Amino acid sequence: MSTRGMIARLGVQPGTIVGRYHHFDSYPDGLGRALWNAYHDYFHKNLWAMMKFLIDDHPAGWSTIVESDFNLAPGYYDKDQPVKIFGPLCYCHGHSHSLDRSIAPLQLEDMQNLDYAYVLDNQVMVILDYGNVIAEIDLNSNEPNWRKYIQ
Repeated sequence: MSTRGMIARLGVQPGTIVGRYHHFDSYPDGLGRALWNAYHDYFHKNLWAMMKFLIDDHPAGWSTIVESDFNLAPGYYDKDQPVKIFGPLCYCHGHSHSLDRSIAPLQLEDMQNLDYAYVLDNQVMVILDYGNVIAEIDLNSNEPNWRKYIQ
């Protein structure tokens, strides 16, 4: 069973967010940690470049970015292949060419169908659990204990 999530940023209209679906391992110790690591390592603390890559450049959304190597090309691969190291697994490149899976614009109170959402803005990552804010993490502070955010 998957832990459904979303990687998002604030929308143009107040109270809305714009994002992409993320299918597997969207709990804080999975996707939260992956976003933290990508921000610090691959994107060198450039949040705008990270949001462009994760939200704008991959309109079909993500199978998972958890434990992926951002130095490898993003794309979906056949799950029957024994792949140990992979790039971010999007639904729009590689063996999959799915349609747009954007989630936009969405009112914060309409998030009951997602397990977790990660809203990125102004060097902060807000984590929502079924639409309720459970953490506001300063991306430039020390890495948090991700397990404490699992409800």
